[in-house]
Order: sequence, then C-alpha cells, then structure tokens
Amino acid sequence: VTVGPVRDEVRALLEEALAGLGEDSELRPRLLGRLAIELYYEPPTELRECLSAEALAGGRRAGGAALLEALGARHVALWSPARTEERLAIADELVAAARAAGDREAELQGINWRVADLFELGDRDALTAAIDEHERLAAELRLPSFAWYVPLWRATLALLGGRFEEAQRLSEQGARIGHLAHDENAKLLFGVQRRSIRISGGGMLDEDDAAAMGTSIERSPARCAWRAARALFATASGE
Repeated sequence: VTVGPVRDEVRALLEEALAGLGEDSELRPRLLGRLAIELYYEPPTELRECLSAEALAGGRRAGGAALLEALGARHVALWSPARTEERLAIADELVAAARAAGDREAELQGINWRVADLFELGDRDALTAAIDEHERLAAELRLPSFAWYVPLWRATLALLGGRFEEAQRLSEQGARIGHLAHDENAKLLFGVQRRSIRISGGGMLDEDDAAAMGTSIERSPARCAWRAARALFATASGE
C-alpha cells in the first residue's frame, strides 16, 4: 500500500475482472479488496468502505488467501481517526487467521497494522510488545520491506521522549534499510521523520524541505496532511 492517486487503468482492469466473475468465485473477495485499496483517495469514503466490507464477507466464506487479503484491504479502507479501535480488531483477526493458515508474511503484515493502531491509541506497553514481535518475525523471514519499520517506530518513541540523538541514529539506520528495500513508503516516512527530529531539536527546515513539502501539497492525494505538516513546522520554527 502506497500513497498515490487512483490509477484509471488499474481500476478499469479490476472492474473488468470483477464483471467476469460469478458471485461465489474465490477470486472475487481478493479483487474487491484490491479495488478498495486502489480507490482509497476516491471520494466518498463510503465507496472503499463498502467494497472492503463486501470483500471481507466473501473472504470469510471462502477462507484461505481470500480472507487474509480481504482483512488487509478492510484495514486500509477503515484508515481514519474514528475507526482506530475497529482497525485494531481487524489487525488482530488477520494475525490469528494468518497463524491458522501458516502464512507468516500475512501474520507479519497483521502485526505491522497492529503497531500502527496502537500508536494511534497510545497504548505504550502493547505497542512496545508488538514492535518486538514484529522485529523477531521480520528477522526470521529476512524481509527488508518490513525490517525498516522497527527503527522507524523506535525513532518515533525516542523523539517523543526527547532523545533526539537516539532518534536521529535510529532514523538513519532505518532509512538505509528502506533504501536497500527500494520502498517508496520508507522514503516518504523517513523524510517526514527527519524533519520532525530537526524541528523538535530546535533546528529549522531548509529550502529543499520547503520545496519538497510544496510539491507534495500540489501533487499528493494526501495534500491535506501536507498542509497541516507545513503549518506545524512553521509554528515550531516561529514563522
């Protein structure tokens, strides 16, 4: 899952595939879930929520990969502040279903979602345990696309605790792993984190930072978040 606009050609292919399937096809929940993710930024939000709900209902009937993928899609579709506790329940269900199916990568994804939800809920003890669990499983599976999250999260905790040097060290470590994984999410998130560490430590944003944020405000489907970030950084630096 990456932050990006709806791709019309992908949407058209998914809709064409769905039109060619019967209601009981085991592929249907997987395609519905994938379409819900593709349409995350397509208003209204009820669109992705309805698609993911239908995907999950079908996934629960079909079981297997259809259930795992539908649970992941449902978590994405519910990603808004009002639905955090509901998302955590979905993440827990994904972890349990993945363990029952012996799908360790899907289990790792479920733990990844769980960490994000626990951050939002502010449950420090459960969050720390989930990060440790994620670290162990990502190391066992040797998946760089998951491994960089652990230093990202621990850098965030260090930043919240005012330990700026530790936060910087962990963030740089995670950014190197994310770069080796060729993960656009890592590039985005470590960029935001780097600016947060600098501002929190009394530094200032430079011209490159301002230009990058301006580009994101202009082009990103998450432009509202970037506008809020620019206001936050400007306030912190007294501008």
